[in-house]
Amino acid sequence: MKKTNFTSRLLMVLAKKVVLLPMAIGLIGTVTALTINWEHFGFSPPANEALATIFEEPVVQEEPATDWSQGAQPEELAGFLPVSITSINVCIDTLTGDTTMTVEVDGLPTGTTPGVDDDYYIIVNVPVMGGGNQDLQSNTVATAGPTGTFTIDVDAGTPNGAMISGNAVLTQVVQDPDDSDGAMGPCPCVLAIDNTPFAFTAGDVTPPVISCPMDVTIECSADTSATANGMATATDDCDAMPSITRSDLITAGGCTHEYLITRTWVAHDQGGNTANCEQHITVEDNTAPVLNCPSDTTVECNAVPAADPMSVTATDNCDMTLTVVHDGDAPAGPYTGCSTIVTRTYKATDDCGNTGMCTQTITVEDTTDPVINCPANTTVECDAVPTADFTGGSAADNCDPAPTVTHQGDAPA
Repeated sequence: MKKTNFTSRLLMVLAKKVVLLPMAIGLIGTVTALTINWEHFGFSPPANEALATIFEEPVVQEEPATDWSQGAQPEELAGFLPVSITSINVCIDTLTGDTTMTVEVDGLPTGTTPGVDDDYYIIVNVPVMGGGNQDLQSNTVATAGPTGTFTIDVDAGTPNGAMISGNAVLTQVVQDPDDSDGAMGPCPCVLAIDNTPFAFTAGDVTPPVISCPMDVTIECSADTSATANGMATATDDCDAMPSITRSDLITAGGCTHEYLITRTWVAHDQGGNTANCEQHITVEDNTAPVLNCPSDTTVECNAVPAADPMSVTATDNCDMTLTVVHDGDAPAGPYTGCSTIVTRTYKATDDCGNTGMCTQTITVEDTTDPVINCPANTTVECDAVPTADFTGGSAADNCDPAPTVTHQGDAPA
């Protein structure tokens, strides 16, 4: 390893001040260069440069490093794993003009000490309107690595508020731990960084995240509104209240009252980004019509009423133009017995093939006596009384077409 005398002296000072230790202890590998902010530690940089490279050749760890938070020694340093930007999102409030920049980095040390918070902040250099660049410092984030998300609140009243799209450069990652247990030594401490430019857009380019209501299946008589079937929700990393609109596409089903509603929900944020999702509402008709038959009745066998569909009322949850038909009597007439129970059925079928029925019970009775006409009266001699003979008489009945006539006797005999 090559070192200048100046660099050797610097490393000795850094080891004594324990400011170099948390940079990368415990991270296994090899590094060809480490960039450090000299002025952060109170040194005048060589050749009047703010940043200098102190390792010119690879450094290979020969022994495993201890937990970086426990204060490893300089000779235990492994190759440094630089912290780098993985994503940048910029939100600009269209009402106030305030800008919020969210930067995610990767490569933070993962070692921790129980009870100790490892707090970091970053400095990012960004281009601004009118030319030039400016350094922006984030809030402090408590994290144990390897990733951390940092927020930079940019006031619209400052030049920083006029940042433009371009390349951002991570210029510094500073660890400022709570070292109440004394394990970390004096800090803040600058971590190794990868200052490769990261392209970003100065504006809200991230669409909202939208969540649709569940798909549902309902009857054709049910409410198809969003109030009844659920509202979409949306969140956005810039807009606290993204607006939501919806539209319906209706696809016909197998019958008049069955169809599919494809409800498209769209979330809009203030940056003009949109996200959409679909909800499917299947409308079916599985409900049969409801019929009300005339009341049950008892009639004489010769007075059975004819079937009358108009006497039946029928309703349906969707079909308003039902037709009622007579579906038959059981048993069928004519009725000649003394008593018969007749079941009369009516039915109606809706547009989707659902059939409803009702029945009327008709009790058929015979409570009417036959009508009999005897032979004509006659006068005979006492020794010439004829035997009983119905010749010339007649008998009729309202139910029995051939009533039987019998001789009941003579009075006096």
